[in-house]
Parts: sequence; structure tokens; C-alpha cells
Amino acid sequence: MNFFMVGSFFMLFMLNAGWTSNYVIKLVGFLFFAVGTAEAEERTDAFAHLKKPAYTSSAMCALAVVCQLLLKLLSPAAMAANVISILLSAATVYMSLNLMRMFLVALDSHRELVEDVSNIVRLQGSFNKLALMTFIYFGGDLLNRLIPIEFVTTLAGVIAAIAKILVYIFLLIMLYNFNKLRTDYEKRRERENK
Repeated sequence: MNFFMVGSFFMLFMLNAGWTSNYVIKLVGFLFFAVGTAEAEERTDAFAHLKKPAYTSSAMCALAVVCQLLLKLLSPAAMAANVISILLSAATVYMSLNLMRMFLVALDSHRELVEDVSNIVRLQGSFNKLALMTFIYFGGDLLNRLIPIEFVTTLAGVIAAIAKILVYIFLLIMLYNFNKLRTDYEKRRERENK
């Protein structure tokens, strides 16, 4: 569960869509998540179906890193770079949110893995809020990059900035809830091993 927790933090962490470091951080998260599936196989097959999506997401994110580096080297027109950055960011955001959703669905269907089911419910609630703020941030960033009308870019920039702050807050709340779940999972595991 440790790898799932660290992986979810990194893959859901948001930086600017035009920064290569955004995709490198997400790649680290996907790799941790993939290792988490292997770690969990020792105890349960509840997360086995996540292995393929985790490795696929890792490969796609590695491709996004390469594309972003090529954008830096080739220096295309600003609008083309914005469109490519938005497409790459949309793909990695979708993959990270979808992988986390799949994890939570698997966890919810295997509630016997934890002693306190309310930890799963709290993690799901904090993830849902994080996902909502991520969509709002991404929408604001999209409008800010693509619509060259000053009023729209200013308003979208303000919305994106506020949503990004809330993304970080909800990410920390989710990490706190995930840690409680991880601790509960480990206690249950130790008790079963005795």
C-alpha cells in the first residue's frame, strides 16, 4: 500500500502543462503505482487488474516527456506548443484520475482488506474533490492558453490559479486520508500474519 500512496501523490500532482517536470513527476507516480500492484499481489489479487493500466500509463507518460523535450528543442509556434501541451496534459491527467478511480473501485469492492471501512469512504470523498478541482483548473488553463481575448484569459487565469491552490490542498487531504487507510491496511495485514 506504500507504493500506491506515494504513486498516487506524484501522479495526481499538477504543475504547468508546458513544463517537462510535470510529466516526469507523473511518470514517477505511475511507476510507483505499477510497483504497488506487484507489492499487493503478495497479499491479494484485488489490484491485479491495475497492473496493465499502470504500465500503459507509465509508457504514455514517458512518451509525453519525450514529446515535451522535443517541443523545447524544436521551438514550434506558440499556439502549436500550447495545443500540444494541452493534449499531453489532458492525456496524463485523464490517465492519473482514471487509474486512481480504478484503484478506489477495486478497494471498495474488497473492503475486507481494511478494518475501518470509513477510511475508504474518506479517501473516495477527498479524491472526488481533488478530481473536481483538477477539472476546473484544467478548464481554466485551457481557456487561458487558447482564447486570446484579454478578459477571458484574465478570468480563466484567476480561476485556474484558485483551482490549482485547491488542488494542492485536496491533494494533501487525500494523502492524509490515504495514509490512514495505509496504516489500517498494514494493521490488518500484521494481525493476519500472527
